[in-house]
Amino acid sequence: MDRNRWDNFSKRQQLLTIGAEFMRAKVWQGKDKNNFLSALERAFELIDLAIADKKWRENVLMLLRLREEVD
Repeated sequence: MDRNRWDNFSKRQQLLTIGAEFMRAKVWQGKDKNNFLSALERAFELIDLAIADKKWRENVLMLLRLREEVD
């Protein structure tokens, strides 16, 4: 995901996009290891983009905890 495009998403859109990647990972879990790992990797990348986004400054701890829980 392009950083500029990501930063234009609302916080809600960002969370939904992160959630969609976790759902993809769940669908692939136990079926296709490569697709499962790719979806998880994308979810982590999106979380990292959200952490870097200025609009999350006041809630960055929530994102850090999310990343820690799923890591």
